[in-house]
Amino acid sequence: MTRRVKFRFLRAAAALSGLALAWVCVLAGPALAAPAAEGNASGRAPVADGVARRALEEALRFADVIYQWEGRAEQGVAYLWGGRMSVDEYLQAVAEGKRPGVEAGVDASGLVVQAYRAADPAIRFVVESGGGEQRVRDVSSGALYRWNVRTVPVDELRPGDLIFFQNSSGQVSGVAIFERREGPNVHFVVASANSGKVIRTFLNVNNEYWKTRVLGAGQLLEASP
Repeated sequence: MTRRVKFRFLRAAAALSGLALAWVCVLAGPALAAPAAEGNASGRAPVADGVARRALEEALRFADVIYQWEGRAEQGVAYLWGGRMSVDEYLQAVAEGKRPGVEAGVDASGLVVQAYRAADPAIRFVVESGGGEQRVRDVSSGALYRWNVRTVPVDELRPGDLIFFQNSSGQVSGVAIFERREGPNVHFVVASANSGKVIRTFLNVNNEYWKTRVLGAGQLLEASP
């Protein structure tokens, strides 16, 4: 191959490589950043220790409750996307024949909302709409993280504080209620879609799932009605 032909070949290869890289960038798109926890700058105080602890106690009821369904003893309120039932409402619904996980249950943010309502019936959450704040009785996992927590290191979590999970795009995908830490193991209560119910479980802070799927932790902030 002559020097001139070789030069043209290398230039064409470089152009093709650049074109291929451009297509990869177009197809991949920009990376999505995790939402900012704007509650940090709100000036609101975290809920009292006692409120957080009572919320944990109620969350544990969701995980530990025993009920009968089709002749079998079942434990734990069933997972239902969008579910917002308290433990007592769930038990009543099941007694009336509502199907667990289909017509009766709770999801991750629903567990947090119901646990904190039980701890403080007057509790409200903040959402932003039209440039202003609103106090509401119900809220999603994403809104909890964005407007309703003060982020803290895991080592500073109190019983009843919150742990947030993220999907592969860095967006909030769920929330759990912190119970305790034993060495590297962080114990919490969560309405788990994979398990199909509310469970007690734990994660090791050194494993890959914790490093890639735990977005952060926070203390719920007060929001008067």
